Amino acid sequence: MKWRFGQLWVLLLLMTGCTLPITDGYHHELPNSKTQVIVWGNHPAVVETTTTWLQKHGLLTLDPTTIGETLKTKDIRWTHTFQDERSILKAAQELGVQEVVFANRYGDRRAPSVSVRGVDAKTNQLLWIGSGRYPEYLTQPENDIVTKLTCQALATAWGYRLPGKDWVDSSIERCLVDELQ
Repeated sequence: MKWRFGQLWVLLLLMTGCTLPITDGYHHELPNSKTQVIVWGNHPAVVETTTTWLQKHGLLTLDPTTIGETLKTKDIRWTHTFQDERSILKAAQELGVQEVVFANRYGDRRAPSVSVRGVDAKTNQLLWIGSGRYPEYLTQPENDIVTKLTCQALATAWGYRLPGKDWVDSSIERCLVDELQ
């Protein structure tokens, strides 16, 4: 029997007791290469993983402090709420950013979930969305967990991974932690 890399990877995960993430997501429209985006979120590892993933896919990412400086000039303070997201979208539009990617972590640190979504800065239209979670508590460091979840949520949103609990070959190649750092 001929083993493919993906089959071997899944076998290794199962043998080491690793749990596969459960993801969901879809895309209406994906950004073109060289699209200017900004990533905004509530957890540094999720924001950094999302930024790196998008850059690897040819997008141009602005530093989030650019939006922060724009909001400060308007005396807007943010707390990562939906009200803040409206302000962030307006500031992004003023800066000429085409897409804002919101990348957030939710839940307990032992079983966090992540959500990533791309929003057109001009129309506020949701272009793509992905989410990921583990079905049980994990003992790994939280940053490792959310990095893997973020990558799998992005892979699902962009169509490289099927929703659910399956870990497919194309998502493995795109989501190896060592490649993202």
